[in-house]
Amino acid sequence: MTIIFCEELKGEIVGNPFPKKCQCGCRFYSREEYLTGTDPNKRKPLFDYKVNEKFVVKEFRDCGRCGFMMMLRMKDRRDQSDKGDKRRTWFDDVYSELIEKGLSHFEAREQSLEIVRATM
Repeated sequence: MTIIFCEELKGEIVGNPFPKKCQCGCRFYSREEYLTGTDPNKRKPLFDYKVNEKFVVKEFRDCGRCGFMMMLRMKDRRDQSDKGDKRRTWFDDVYSELIEKGLSHFEAREQSLEIVRATM
């Protein structure tokens, strides 16, 4: 499992989850309404997993009205080529080194992204 931290995913939604209903009764009829009516979940990160040899990402968001955590499955848009695998491995190595040096997750992530994008 790979942990992903971001405000929102822009990938294609798996299946047809709309209208999506919260336990408080709020209904979201489209992706746009869902993003507008919910907030990024701070307690639980996004993560990816394999389903039938394809990667899927779970996106967790909180209802803006009651705070209930909801989830959508998104298609992963990462580069699955050898070059993409090498880029992720390089990122993981740089990230781990920066964490060992005492940087926070967010600082290490941002610096790792900058380094990998500049060198690959």
